[in-house]
Amino acid sequence: MRKGLVALMVLLTLGAAAAWALEYRDLYAHLPDLPGLKGQPPSGSSIKAFGGLMLQAQRLYQASPQRTLEAQIHIGPAVTMMWMPFSIQVSYDNPEERLDTVSVEGFPAKLIWHKKEKRGELYVLLSEKGQAKALFTLQFQGFSWEEIQKFLPHFRLSELLPKLP
Repeated sequence: MRKGLVALMVLLTLGAAAAWALEYRDLYAHLPDLPGLKGQPPSGSSIKAFGGLMLQAQRLYQASPQRTLEAQIHIGPAVTMMWMPFSIQVSYDNPEERLDTVSVEGFPAKLIWHKKEKRGELYVLLSEKGQAKALFTLQFQGFSWEEIQKFLPHFRLSELLPKLP
């Protein structure tokens, strides 16, 4: 019994060490320069707490003051809570906005389009075997969904998933 408990503690410690090895700066590679846009330097943060490690990185891009895009990557226990409102397979359309279920590199995603303001938000859940690993978000103004789709492959989300704890 005692050996089993010690083995479990070692596994938990090794798992925590692997998770803690990832830093928010490691996410910058997935916030690349985008063609036709001027990108500010990426920034981020990490929070280590009893519940685990939370990482967040973001980068703002601009084609003009009216055409902006902000990309963010969130990793950690809060990802499940952030995705929860979108986990219900609902889509809607009204005069103000539209919510669509889409797919990005095979990952489930939700697109919210605010019609009058001509702005949108994209939420992409990076998950593996039903477990939420990361949430990638884009907030954009002045771009069409078709234009945004052309930028998405540059973020290489499917390459990010194997790096996650």
